Amino acid sequence: MKYRFEIFHEFPTLYSISSQDFNHHLELVKKMENYGYTGSLIYFHHRTLDPWIISTMILQNTENHVPLMAIQPYYTSPLATAKLIRSIAQIYGRRVYLNLVTGQSQADLAEAGDPSDKHELYEKMKEFVTVLRSLLQCDEPFTYSGRYYSYDGLCAFSSVEAAMFPKIFVASGSGSEESIALANAFGDAILRIPVSFDDYSKNFAPKIGEHLETGIKFKLICRKSSDEAQETAAKDRADFIARSIKKNQIKHEVSFSVLEEKIFYPLTYTGDCPLLVGSYEEVASYLEQYLKLGTKSIIVSNIRSEEDLEHNAQVFRMLRSDNIPVVSSKNAC
Repeated sequence: MKYRFEIFHEFPTLYSISSQDFNHHLELVKKMENYGYTGSLIYFHHRTLDPWIISTMILQNTENHVPLMAIQPYYTSPLATAKLIRSIAQIYGRRVYLNLVTGQSQADLAEAGDPSDKHELYEKMKEFVTVLRSLLQCDEPFTYSGRYYSYDGLCAFSSVEAAMFPKIFVASGSGSEESIALANAFGDAILRIPVSFDDYSKNFAPKIGEHLETGIKFKLICRKSSDEAQETAAKDRADFIARSIKKNQIKHEVSFSVLEEKIFYPLTYTGDCPLLVGSYEEVASYLEQYLKLGTKSIIVSNIRSEEDLEHNAQVFRMLRSDNIPVVSSKNAC
């Protein structure tokens, strides 16, 4: 096997999703176990469906699929989170992963009655993880006195066995210094949304501790040929045009390789991620660059059908074999 890595998909959590669409995506999750997917990232915002309710539906309908839960301290406490993890472990015999998110906008926080500024969000998350780990590791009376959390002899009975302990990701969409420091000190993995491979390899990867796994997030449109992939992407005309315009706007700021010039389309709004559009060989060759740097997780956020799973599988099979075609990725002049 060439590379070992986990694949996740992003489960839709929009408050407006119909029960029919929800069940359609649940059926896709069932099929993902046959395509080598580890689990699903379950995004959270206070306008979305509750991620823990979605996770239980996934657990009830799959054998090994792992929910990767978005956690935001303004919405939940470390005590409530620990009890949910323990309950899932005890009832389902299953593990969950956590994705710690601090990048909430000030406007969203104000809506929810949280006056925290950016610095306070990170300080609160440090306490959150410290308390959470303690509650998951031991059932002895727990005492803690911090700025944001305080417990006096708490008997939560929320500990889990080592095999059920969650892998803790830290979301680092923009690769901020604060998120990297948080992940290095408190996380097991860090999740990045790349701006370009050059930026990732020079400005992000060197700052990651040796103990820390890295993950990346993309949308993928891959087909047998580059032309077919481009034709498929162009069907969503508004999105493809917006990404193309954005790419031209940032060319003077971002160093794109020859391959990126052809297949990489940047995000256009907060919460989005870049889109890769190319042949199976081109997309595999591009993702391989990240795997060579030690990336252990790939999140794909635009899986909408079994056809998408089939096309993506061609790329992931290449990456897990010794037969990855060589496609030029030198920097563009």
